[in-house]
Amino acid sequence: MHPAIRSATGVAGLAAMTMGGPARALDWELADGGKLTFYGLINIAGLFYDDGRAQYDYVPVGNSNAPSRAGLLWASANEAWGARFEFQYQPRPSSAVSQRDADVTDWAIARTDLRKLELYWRPDFGAFALGQGSMASDGIAEIDLSGTTVVAYSSVSDPAGGNFFRFGDGTLSEVTIGATLSDFDGSRRMRIRYDTPRWNGLQLAASYGREVLREGDDSDYADVALRYDGKTDRWTYSAGAGYNWKIGDGSTTSFWAASGSILNSDTGLNATLALGANDADARYWYAKLGLKRDFWSFGSTALSVDHYDGAGFVARGSATTSWGIAAVQRIDRADLELYAVWRSYGFDETAASYRTGHAVMTGFRWTW
Repeated sequence: MHPAIRSATGVAGLAAMTMGGPARALDWELADGGKLTFYGLINIAGLFYDDGRAQYDYVPVGNSNAPSRAGLLWASANEAWGARFEFQYQPRPSSAVSQRDADVTDWAIARTDLRKLELYWRPDFGAFALGQGSMASDGIAEIDLSGTTVVAYSSVSDPAGGNFFRFGDGTLSEVTIGATLSDFDGSRRMRIRYDTPRWNGLQLAASYGREVLREGDDSDYADVALRYDGKTDRWTYSAGAGYNWKIGDGSTTSFWAASGSILNSDTGLNATLALGANDADARYWYAKLGLKRDFWSFGSTALSVDHYDGAGFVARGSATTSWGIAAVQRIDRADLELYAVWRSYGFDETAASYRTGHAVMTGFRWTW
């Protein structure tokens, strides 16, 4: 058996051994009628990367598509007030390992592991949030109903973004996969955010904040986003668009992104599209076709094929492409997903030629 296949089988076996029983978020009813919920997920994988000259096996890694995390949510009795604390922990992220540093293991908890620390208020005229959390456009480029987002979505660099491309002559370049592409999604900041009430499926949001977890960033950030969700007897559809501004050092930079997805409940066929650009002329589009069906009684099966096409991320005239094939099998009783993806990474620029890289990642996500 090929080492990569043997390692992948081991990851799936670990999931079966450690996640044998059902899991649910833990809820506690409080004396005043409020509720406290403890939730989280564990997402562990094996990554196998071929850069056109040699194969590198990284086992285990944390799947950067959806890092392992835990959180605590408090909601008042009428759910008008609440607070959330959430942090992530992945000592060896799949997006950070590389040919030059296959370990990158850091067991210490960093400031950037804090995902959310926020208060919210939901009056009749919308919702307000204050603290570290999602900006208005967070997730706006990643709307996807395919069922394979745990391992394949518009942020295609997450599985292997730290690896370096090889030049055509086989020597290792200084260009990482992650530097050659982006989906221009929003982020999390220390911010204030407002969301309007939903009207006929439409909802508008705006936020303003600062980066407080990473040192050396004194810029202000602002964004707006519009979302739409709808459903009929046969169709489910979702779409959104957002615009971002970074204000600092006497200048303002901006970018935008939009995405949409549609799912047919009769056939399980689905399609997803995302695109975006920034004011430095970098741009991309992403498309996915998928199938989501209940082939077995224990959980749904999701299959997808996708393509990413980007330009101008490293230099004017540079081009990035990626193809992906993904499969996700749910085991509902255990709140478990088993997944695998194959993805190619291609990059070209006028100054040099590069070899195409290929990544395989397989693993499991357990949610409670």
